[in-house]
Amino acid sequence: MFTTPHEPITTWSKTTHGRGKRLFPTNVGFYVIEHISTGKLLVGVSKQVSRDVDIGIEQLLKGIYPSAAFNKLVSLCPDLRLHEYSTGSIAEAKKSVEALIKTITPTYLFIPIRK
Repeated sequence: MFTTPHEPITTWSKTTHGRGKRLFPTNVGFYVIEHISTGKLLVGVSKQVSRDVDIGIEQLLKGIYPSAAFNKLVSLCPDLRLHEYSTGSIAEAKKSVEALIKTITPTYLFIPIRK
């Protein structure tokens, strides 16, 4: 579980049954990729959130995402929920992510990206 003062621009899923549809693309902001069966979370900041989420999904499905732990989870069960948030700037997105990470409970659900 996590909380953020921002409402997601869009929340959708990518599962073995198909891909949900985002209502419209998100540009500057942050995102949360949630592994549905475990609740584990990846969080990122981007100038082009929707594009980077799409790239992240492709990398996860190929096992080449920068997080080996999340690659392993997706290889076992590829069902994901995507949350995209819009902010006015990258600085605001970074502050929002810092605040969001502090609200993740239990803390083991957060998987940092190690490059």
